[in-house]
Amino acid sequence: MHPAGHPDEQLKSVLGATPHEFESRILRRSEGPHRFGGAGPLRFPSQVRSQSAAPQPQVALSVAVAMFLAMTGMDDQHGAGVVGMSAPSGIVARVRERALHERGEFPARVSEWEVAAARRELGFPLPRLLVRLYQEVANGGFGPEYLLLPLVGEGRTAVAEYGPCEYWPHGVLPILDWGCGMYAAVDCLDPDAPVLLFEPNAGPEDWAKAWFTDSPSLTLWLNSWLDGTGWWEEEVMMAEDAPEPPPWPDATSRLAS
Repeated sequence: MHPAGHPDEQLKSVLGATPHEFESRILRRSEGPHRFGGAGPLRFPSQVRSQSAAPQPQVALSVAVAMFLAMTGMDDQHGAGVVGMSAPSGIVARVRERALHERGEFPARVSEWEVAAARRELGFPLPRLLVRLYQEVANGGFGPEYLLLPLVGEGRTAVAEYGPCEYWPHGVLPILDWGCGMYAAVDCLDPDAPVLLFEPNAGPEDWAKAWFTDSPSLTLWLNSWLDGTGWWEEEVMMAEDAPEPPPWPDATSRLAS
């Protein structure tokens, strides 16, 4: 048994396995140690750590997570805290290009360690595309209108704003503050990662009526921003046939759970 601060325990708390168990899991999935690369035996976290007299948990964890994702080509809720299919090709690059054009400069990107820490604090995995945005574009400060909240850090962040209660369901992460109490949020428990709209200003007696489906997926939501077709665009809002977001069908059951 290792003490709580030992690197093995740090790895186990996020990966759900000791380095030895983690090593065995990868070997089973890769069908042998020479499947990836072919240049020699794989080097696992335990081997990497053994070369340092004073291993750092953050370094060991980052190496372990990166190896697992790169070698399996999968997202695992016990790995970096991500879930869902791979992000659509090109969408992250388009977001970054638009953000650079509009903002010029934005916050530093989020590390694997910070994603893992966010997952631990939230208690659920994050959609792969959302993680890629924070890791490959910036830690917030881009996107529609009022811009995405940072995932982690000082001040207001998505992790800090999250808090399940009578009107906010578990697993729904706020990513953008529209103002006046309204939020865009991602349902992290749905594989499609739909973007929801929380609109409490009508003062509903039933909080489920304050929740709407903004977009069936985070990918489509981002595309609506990139294409200028989101409901928040002035031309769209002022149109006679402006679309109304439909009620979120899972609101009642999710608020009750």
